[in-house]
Amino acid sequence: MEIKKILMVTMQMGIGGAETHILELSKALVARGYCVHVVSRGGSFVSELEEAGIRHFSFPLNTRKPSDILTSMRGLEKLIRAEKYDVVHAHARIPAAICGHLARKLGFRFVTTAHWVFTVTPLYRFLSDWGQKTLAVSEDIKQYLIDEYGVFPDNIRVTVNSLDTDKFSPDIDCSDIKKELGLDDDSFNIVCVSRMDRSRGEVPLLLARVASKLRAKYPKVNILLVGGSALGGEESVIPEIESICADDVENYGSCAVKLCGPRTDINKFAALADVFVGASRAALEAMGAECPVVLAGNEGYAGILDEAELKEAVATNFCCRGCDKADESKLLRDLSSLCEASREELDRLGKLMRGFVLENYGLDRMVNDAVAVYNSAIPIKKHGDVLISGYYGFGNTGDDSLLSALIAELNEKDPSLSFAVLAKNHRKAEKRFGVKCIERFNPFAVFFAMHRAKLFISGGGNLLQNGTSNKSLFYYLSTLKMAHFMGRKTMLYANGIGPLYGDKAKKSTASTVKKCDLITLREPDSAEMLRELLPERDDVILSADPAVLLPPATKERIDFILDKHGIPKDKRFVIVSLRAVMNTKEAVSDGDEADFEKQFASELSEICTARGLYPLFIPMQDTHDSAVCRRVCKLCGKGSFLSGLSVSELIALMPRAAFVCGMRLHSLIYALAAAVPFVALSYDPKVRAFAEYAEMPYVIDAPAGWEYGALTNAVNEIIEKGDVLSEKEKSKASEFRCLAKEDAARAVALIKAE
Repeated sequence: MEIKKILMVTMQMGIGGAETHILELSKALVARGYCVHVVSRGGSFVSELEEAGIRHFSFPLNTRKPSDILTSMRGLEKLIRAEKYDVVHAHARIPAAICGHLARKLGFRFVTTAHWVFTVTPLYRFLSDWGQKTLAVSEDIKQYLIDEYGVFPDNIRVTVNSLDTDKFSPDIDCSDIKKELGLDDDSFNIVCVSRMDRSRGEVPLLLARVASKLRAKYPKVNILLVGGSALGGEESVIPEIESICADDVENYGSCAVKLCGPRTDINKFAALADVFVGASRAALEAMGAECPVVLAGNEGYAGILDEAELKEAVATNFCCRGCDKADESKLLRDLSSLCEASREELDRLGKLMRGFVLENYGLDRMVNDAVAVYNSAIPIKKHGDVLISGYYGFGNTGDDSLLSALIAELNEKDPSLSFAVLAKNHRKAEKRFGVKCIERFNPFAVFFAMHRAKLFISGGGNLLQNGTSNKSLFYYLSTLKMAHFMGRKTMLYANGIGPLYGDKAKKSTASTVKKCDLITLREPDSAEMLRELLPERDDVILSADPAVLLPPATKERIDFILDKHGIPKDKRFVIVSLRAVMNTKEAVSDGDEADFEKQFASELSEICTARGLYPLFIPMQDTHDSAVCRRVCKLCGKGSFLSGLSVSELIALMPRAAFVCGMRLHSLIYALAAAVPFVALSYDPKVRAFAEYAEMPYVIDAPAGWEYGALTNAVNEIIEKGDVLSEKEKSKASEFRCLAKEDAARAVALIKAE
C-alpha cells in the first residue's frame, strides 16, 4: 500500500527546535508530493505551515489535564477516521501516548520522533508509547530510549535535524532587523535563540549576567536574546533578565542586552550574528548561516565549536549532554576570545560550520529517513493474513532476526498483507516486532488466529527437531496439524530439519510435513534428511536463512557503543559467540565442558597475543549464553564481554573483526552476511551443515572432540587467505540473499493462488 497521507501530531507549533524540525520535514514531504496535515495546540509556525499548503488542526495537546487529553483523543480519533491517514507521526510524549492508544484501536502505521531526553518516572515509563518505529535525532537519544523505555534498537533510526541551507545562509538580507533594533553596521552582535522557561533559559540568563563586563571591554557588543516566555505554566527567566538589564542601565548608563521576543524570522538573526551562543537546533541554524558558535545549554557547556569538537557535539544533537555545566566564567572567557579574534579567524570558524552543515545536514537525509521508517512500519491489525510460528519472544537474537527479516521481505513483496505471530511474552514481542503477537501457549487465541489466517508459516529456524526436547517438536508439529485440520495453506519457511531421535519422532514429522503446501529448507543436510523421510516429495526447495537480508547499523552507532563500553576502536577484533550445551542431547559432562572452556580460553589468548587481536565475547541469547561468555572472557585474561546488541549492530560490528569464532549458528550467518571469515564450533549438526553450505572449511567439534591447536591452525589459514575468503563469502552471501528473497515471493504467490 503506497503511503500518500501523513498526519504530524505534536504539543504546539511555537518557536522551538522540535517545532522547526516538524515544520521543515512537513514542507519537504509536501514538496515530494505527500499530503501532510499537522495537529497541535497552535503557535507561531502555524501561518508558515498554511502558507505551504499544510492544513493545521488545533487540539489542546500541550497540557496534562485529563479533560484536555480526552478532548484531544476524541478529536484525533474523529480526524483520523475521516481523513484515513496512511501514517500518524507523533513528536512528543503526550501526543504519542494518545496516538499509540488510537493505533491499537484503528490499526494505522504509528511512528514517533524523540527530540530530547526527559526525566523518566515509573508512571511516564508505563504510559509512554514510542510507536512501531522511532526516529531519534542523535545517538545518545537512541540509547536513552533503549535504556529507559526498553525500545528495541533496530526499531530506532537515527536521523538529523536537517536544515534548509538556502533559508539559513550568510547571504540573507537582515537590514530590516538592524533597523528595527537600532544596530550599527560596525556593532559586534552576539545572538542567542532559546526558550525562556527555567528548564531551557539558563544560557540567556548567563548572557545577561556577563553583558556589562563584555560591553565594558568591547563597547560595540550587543547581545540579542530571541525567544518566548515559559511553556505550560513553567517559570520564565524573562523577569530576571529584565531586572538585570534595568540594573545595568542604572549602574552603567546602558545595557548590551536586547530582548527580542519570539520570532519566526530566526534566519535573519542568524545571518546578522557575529557569534551565536546556544544549543540544539538553534545552534545548527546559526552554523548554516556561517556563524561561529559557542555551544552551551541547560544540559552543559561545550565551548567554542571547532573541528575537534564537532563529532562529540553531533553525538548529543548539539545539546551538550555529558559536558560540564555552563557558568559565567566559561562564557565570559570564550566570548572575550571571539571578540578579540581577527575577522579571518571568525570567517574560518563560520565557513567550517556551514561546510559541516552542507555535508551532513541536508534536507534529503531527514526526509529519506522519515520515508524509510514510514515504509518499514506495518499497520497492526486485529488479525493476520499470515500467521507465523517459531521460537519467537525468547530473547534469542538469531530467531528474532529471522522473524524481522521474514516480515520485512513479505511486507516489501505485498504491503497489503497483515501479520500475526505466535510468541512468548506476546505483549513485549508485539513492541519488538511491530505486528500483532499472540501468546503461543494460549490454545483459544491460537485457534482464532489460525481461523482468520490465509497462510500459516512455520519458520524459520531448526524447529522440527528433538535435540533439545520432544516437547518442542510436539508443539511445532501440533500447530502444523491444526493448520491442516482447519484447511489453512501451510509453508515450512527456510527451515532446518533435525536432529530427529527415535522412529516415532521421524514418523510423526514425516506424516505432518507431507501435507505442507510449500517446503523450503535452509541448508542441504536438512533437504537430504527430508528426502529420506519423504522420498515422494520431490518439490522441496533449497533456500537460505532470511537473516542474511538484514541491514547493518551505521558506523556512528558502532562507534557510540564501543565508546559507551570503553572498548578501544583502534583494535582488530575477534568476535566470539559461545553457548552452554548441557541442555542438549549432544551434551557433554560438566567436567568436559569446563575443560573445554579453559583450553579454548588459553588457545584464544595465545592467538590474540601473537596476532595483536582483541576478543569480544558476545552472547546471542543473554539468558543462556552470558554466563559462559563471561567465564571464558575472564579465563582468556583479555578482551571484553559485550551484551545487548541488536542484530543490525552485530552485523555492523562484524567487519571490524579479523574473524568470527562461533557456536551459535546465527553468529556464523551474520559473519557471512558481512563477508568475514569464521571458525564454526560445532556442538550441533546444524552448525557444521551451515559451514559446509557456506563453503567455509573451518569447523571444529566443540566441546566434545575439542583438540588443542585446531583453532590456531584454522586462524593461521584464515589470516593467510583473508582477502580470498572474504571475496568468496561476498559471492556466497549474494547467492543466499537471492534465495531468501525468492522464499518471500513464493509465500506471497501461495497466498494469492486459488
